[in-house]
Order: sequence, then C-alpha cells, then structure tokens
Amino acid sequence: MTGSRKKALLTATVLMICLSLFCTFLFIAELADHDCTHDNECAVCRTIAICIDTVRNVSVNAAAMSAAITAIFLSLAVSLSARTVNDNDTLISLKVELRN
Repeated sequence: MTGSRKKALLTATVLMICLSLFCTFLFIAELADHDCTHDNECAVCRTIAICIDTVRNVSVNAAAMSAAITAIFLSLAVSLSARTVNDNDTLISLKVELRN
C-alpha cells in the first residue's frame, strides 16, 4: 500500500468516526425534548439513556487511551535518552588497534 492510499484510508476512517459521533450527538439533542409519558417503558428515554452512556464510555475510554499512549511515549523517551547516555565509546567498542 502506498503512502497516499494509507493517508486516504486514515482520513476516511477518521471522517466516519466523526460522522457517527456527530449523528449520535444530533440524535441526543433532537430527542432530548420530547413529550414523555413519564412511564418506565418510554422508548425515547431509554434510547437517550443508552446514548448518554455511550458518550460517557467513549470519553472514559479516550482518557484511558491517552494516558496509555502518554505512558508509552514517556517510556520510549526515557529508554532512548538512557541509551544515548550509556553509549560510552571505548577503544574496544570503536575497534581501535593499538600498536606499540
């Protein structure tokens, strides 16, 4: 796969995710003000509750994922900086031939 195809696929994926989230928020906003019968079997209220739970779960999962990604990048940064500090060049590592 070429780089331009990968970028196009990534862009399409991001657009689909944004579109689905936008539709979810639009659905919640549209049905938030309805003529409720104040019955336990109100389908609109159940649907709204499900959508609200979905949005909350997405935000919690996004926070957990960002924390995990931050930890990964931090550990990579620490390991790379430790590698550069511990790269002490010695005569043996440079394969220098000593002659008398």
